[in-house]
Amino acid sequence: MATGSWPRLPQIPGGELAITSNEAFHLQSLPSRALVVGGGYIAVEFASIFNGVGVPTTLAYRGNRLLRGFDAEIAERLARRWPQGVDVRLNMDPLRLVKLGAQIEVLFRDDSVQNYGLVMFATGRRPITRDLGLEAAGVKLARTAR
Repeated sequence: MATGSWPRLPQIPGGELAITSNEAFHLQSLPSRALVVGGGYIAVEFASIFNGVGVPTTLAYRGNRLLRGFDAEIAERLARRWPQGVDVRLNMDPLRLVKLGAQIEVLFRDDSVQNYGLVMFATGRRPITRDLGLEAAGVKLARTAR
């Protein structure tokens, strides 16, 4: 049985202003600029999608290498051959989001501030395991399960 998963969101002020991959396919219009936060395959994929439809896109990741957990050579090749239009910012993560009219102001760890029409968190997913009776069956769950 596949139970699915749910996006894991950073606990930062204004975080509720961002969307996740759950909402990305239900946008009524394209944003003027997009920020995708994360460094895994979902973040890389959505940064490429937004860029591919003409949206200037920034990909911000807290680590120093995209696709951690994947083959290092593939990740390094991606970093060298990233499509034009995507601004990749490593060792960078948002600290706060504030709604300013139609824009979202983002304060980053390095104290820089940028405005975006859309912020998307692609910062991991949690398995949905609640109410499956796993504990009664003797299955010990990790803290990240819900």
